[in-house]
Amino acid sequence: MKAAYLGRFVMLVLDEEMNSKAMTRPEARDEGDFAVGHTLPAEHMPPPDSPLWVEGVPFHMPDPSWPKDNLILEGQRLALPPGRRVRAHFIGASDINPCRARVELLYRPGPPAVARLGFSYFGGRTAHYGNRPAFNIPLLRTRTRDLKADLSLWYQGLDLDPTRELCGMGLDDVPMLHVFALTLENPGEGGPR
Repeated sequence: MKAAYLGRFVMLVLDEEMNSKAMTRPEARDEGDFAVGHTLPAEHMPPPDSPLWVEGVPFHMPDPSWPKDNLILEGQRLALPPGRRVRAHFIGASDINPCRARVELLYRPGPPAVARLGFSYFGGRTAHYGNRPAFNIPLLRTRTRDLKADLSLWYQGLDLDPTRELCGMGLDDVPMLHVFALTLENPGEGGPR
């Protein structure tokens, strides 16, 4: 998996893992399907050429021009750059209702650990599972027009075991959950470990 390093953060580039198209431009509104035929307007998403900072954490956001721009949880295993990490930071949303999924944290040495990743509904204003808004989106794109809306992608952080090397994640099969960005945090102030 590709990654960019910024201080103690490892911003993962998930382009090869992404399996869904959520962001569209007005001239290509029928190319994606985020929520029952609706998509997010690419022109209102954070630019992919510089980090998006949320809660003091940098994220590498997907490029709307990519054929796929988010990761739907479908039971995948993500191979991560191995290292001792203190926290995993996510930006994502649920496309229907607030929802949680099981995440298996794959460590060396020793057995995996289990965490719960949850995202609030992208069209709701109520945060669940400790989510905080990552950024707001003022429009919802339908197949025929743009509708004024108040949408959000959400931030969620998971604590990790810094005494062991994290080398992967096993994701549950919960297709209403979408991950747009994932950053791992190293202990202390240094770069990659």
